[in-house]
Amino acid sequence: MKSDDMIRKIKEESASAGVPESLSPEAVRQMLEANGSRIREAYKDDPDVPLMEEILPEEEKVADMEEIRLRSTEKGRKRALISALSLLAAGILLFTGVRFWRGMRMGSSQAAGGAMAEEAAEVFESPAEAETEAKEQAKEAPAKADYLTPAGDYEEIYKALRTGREALLVTNGVTDASAVPKEEAAAESSEAAAGGGFSETNVREEGVGESDVALTDGSYIYTLSDDETGVLITSASGGDLERVSQIRPDLGSGSIREFYLQGDQLILMASYYKTSMSQADQADTFRLESVDETHVISYDLSDRENPVEKGRLKLDGYYRTARFNDGFAYILTTTDRPFFTALEERYEEETFADRVIPKVNGIPVPAGSIYCPPAANCMQALTVTGMDLKAPEEAVDAKVFMGWTSDYYVSENALYLEIPSWTGGRTVTDLVKVSYDRGRITPSAAATVPGTLESSFSIDQSSDGFLRAAVTGRTETNVSSGVYIFDEDMVLIGSLTGLAPGEEIQSARFLDDILYLVTFRNTDPLFSVDLSDPEDPRLLGELKIPGFSDYLHFWGEDTLLGIGWGADEKDGEILGLKLSMFDISDPADVSELSTLPMKNYWQCDGLYDYRMLLVDPSRNLIGFEAGRETEEEEDAWHWKNEYHVFAFEDGKFEKLASLDLEECGIPYGARGLYIGDTFYLAGGSRILAFDMKNGFEKTGEIR
Repeated sequence: MKSDDMIRKIKEESASAGVPESLSPEAVRQMLEANGSRIREAYKDDPDVPLMEEILPEEEKVADMEEIRLRSTEKGRKRALISALSLLAAGILLFTGVRFWRGMRMGSSQAAGGAMAEEAAEVFESPAEAETEAKEQAKEAPAKADYLTPAGDYEEIYKALRTGREALLVTNGVTDASAVPKEEAAAESSEAAAGGGFSETNVREEGVGESDVALTDGSYIYTLSDDETGVLITSASGGDLERVSQIRPDLGSGSIREFYLQGDQLILMASYYKTSMSQADQADTFRLESVDETHVISYDLSDRENPVEKGRLKLDGYYRTARFNDGFAYILTTTDRPFFTALEERYEEETFADRVIPKVNGIPVPAGSIYCPPAANCMQALTVTGMDLKAPEEAVDAKVFMGWTSDYYVSENALYLEIPSWTGGRTVTDLVKVSYDRGRITPSAAATVPGTLESSFSIDQSSDGFLRAAVTGRTETNVSSGVYIFDEDMVLIGSLTGLAPGEEIQSARFLDDILYLVTFRNTDPLFSVDLSDPEDPRLLGELKIPGFSDYLHFWGEDTLLGIGWGADEKDGEILGLKLSMFDISDPADVSELSTLPMKNYWQCDGLYDYRMLLVDPSRNLIGFEAGRETEEEEDAWHWKNEYHVFAFEDGKFEKLASLDLEECGIPYGARGLYIGDTFYLAGGSRILAFDMKNGFEKTGEIR
């Protein structure tokens, strides 16, 4: 089923959707009681394992589910639809617990904000008391040896994973499926400002390259084929488009996820899913196992008409992301090998290494390169592999981090892993700093923040090496936000706590020593925070407007672009997409210059994958795909995807084009690119050309 068909199905069924019987208050109560008695017995002597009644008091179990049921009707349906669309774009649907169902964050979480603020007042007698508590939480650093000391041998890993396997019987983890990264545009150039140049991938960190599914080098356009098994190379000169070659690597049953271009070298990231059968210990019993594999395939494009494969690096695990810096690639893959079945068996080094330890080019990563905290989550392992682009068949280095990692941020010299959990009646996130240089990977420091990060935009490394993190903290009775600053050794040196009680962070953006932060209940508080003194961050100002910005992007020296959602100021009901431009010339007195509501537009995949956004201040272009519902006939609704292009002129937004993707033959996943004065809409094998100097008149097309 295609994306638009799935979206239409969700919309049709959401109108009458109710809470299934299995999630009724009584059913949930019975499930908690049944599991709780087994868990209590198994862990009655373990002080570190919270029992279910400690996490969720008896009188609140039914109340919370009843509130979720009520909010699944009327206004909650539309909010839930927005969240369902965001999860659809990410390709997952994740339920994370009664208290932390972030899939409803645009509905029930905002509506409950006032109650949370009242509860916070009961927990903390004063803001000063709340700040003191948060600072104490942040000082509770993890046992750094857990993250920074490699294993002595495979048996040590086996024992740690067995302990973690037992711990998984208890529900004490916090996951956040909405944290799908957002960030940074290509730098301005005088050539681009003069009407030349070409677009670049919208990246999180300036100077750190990212792969994508469509890009241009100013002469050619590279796109992922419709069946995801090839890359199409098309020469582009204005409206003249010509397909010069197709790259079709030997993938078997695999598919290409993304690719990256550096000069005359194209690097493909491909995913495989392999199933095998082997003899088990018992007679006439066979073991069926499936594993993921990632291939990093390099091509020489010196002759664009005849690409040549130059090397292939094979990694265990499914592909997460890749970053490129100074001629080296850093690939992140996650392995969920059959840990459970392997851990049930008697330890044998060779068998354990073959079945559990991630491999690089078929060879298990040595124990000395594996980091395994005690009682690690035995369901996953994250492998970070460094590769020299000049030697694409070999890995320079590989490090494995056993356990579950939710997200990551990559600066110009370090990778920061985010490992959230629920412990001691509150959410915390361990941040592990992994330094990198010329393909070498070195875990170097770790710290803990009292809360979770909304996305990779909520964390940033300053030019002088300080790490700044904006987090939403949650206890059983309180929600509030704070900013924490760490030195190069991940030692906490400054904090600002108690921001927006009862509200979650929706977006963040760091500009040198200023942080712009958005939270939301019924209105959108845009905070500006001065970070110039790392030991004493200060709140400069606060602007409240209806709705909230999900993505922030600097638009010149004194302006900040926000893309997000408009909302009713009284009850917080989401009304549709909204563009905002803020004047940040005085960070202590931020104002909204202009706003453009896009009512009834309920989908914008670029808010969940920032690479899908075209944001280029130098060419005065803002482009993104958006979906809306239209009533073509009475009571007959149709979902329409469009690609919109805007400019910001004379203090207001100006629509340059609105392209119907169905008419363009690109049902979803469109990318906007430009070369000179020609705008290109690309998706799969189809590329359309439009003259930006002549009202976006269509000038060419290729399929």
